[in-house]
Amino acid sequence: MFEYPASCKSSFTRHNCVTHWQRQSCVAGLFRSIPTGSDELAAEEEGEYDPTYLSRFCNVCNREAPIRSHHCPICKICVLRKDHHCFITGACVGLGNQRYFIIFLFWACVGLLLGARYTAVYLYQTSSAGFPLGFLYCVGPIAVVRWIIGYTTFLHAFICTILSFILASLVAAAGFFGLQIYYTCYGYTMYEYHSSVRDAFDGDGYAFTPFHYAIEKIDYNFSANIGERFRLIFGRYWILNFLFPQFWNAQILTTQIATNLFRVRSKQL
Repeated sequence: MFEYPASCKSSFTRHNCVTHWQRQSCVAGLFRSIPTGSDELAAEEEGEYDPTYLSRFCNVCNREAPIRSHHCPICKICVLRKDHHCFITGACVGLGNQRYFIIFLFWACVGLLLGARYTAVYLYQTSSAGFPLGFLYCVGPIAVVRWIIGYTTFLHAFICTILSFILASLVAAAGFFGLQIYYTCYGYTMYEYHSSVRDAFDGDGYAFTPFHYAIEKIDYNFSANIGERFRLIFGRYWILNFLFPQFWNAQILTTQIATNLFRVRSKQL
């Protein structure tokens, strides 16, 4: 059974953990906890804010952790901006490696599209099935049954099965890629978007005030922050990552994003 090198897994784990990004934030001079005299802290002390929205205690790690971290029982660390645990890569998809996961999905879709195109053309040229319903004979399970009862060759059944796997993988990869882009545009991960984190915090990036026009409402909290949110994941010149992973470009952690990610009270740090 294939196992990932320990150094590779260690790199994924190290760059996803909370303490790594806290160090990055502190070195860059970006980290700032909620000031003692701030309105948010005063509101919390008066009972208007639930303290659990500001920090959480991880019983496994035995330490305070930002609300935007989640403990993974498999990786055995608290992952900052956890998206999900990927069993294909053998590690959590978080702030440290989400850029590579999204690029992997993009190129997987490209490769699967090319594979589906050439496989479908081959089956169209070699299959004698009638149309318009002849394509049903190219569905993997149907082709296998027809091969078992002697109506088609093993090669045809095998290629039809491969095509079915390609199409199923294409749907899954395209769905994951679309969701990753959607969640990134709003400044959350998949886990955060479907949890209480989305109700407690704005998405990553500077919060602009929405402007209302006579015809439509334009929310600048969304539109003006897309570039900032993508630079958090991919770094500078983020769109070039889709041509070649820009691993040398560090992710850009702004002051507002650092505050949002590490929003815990100073006495808990």
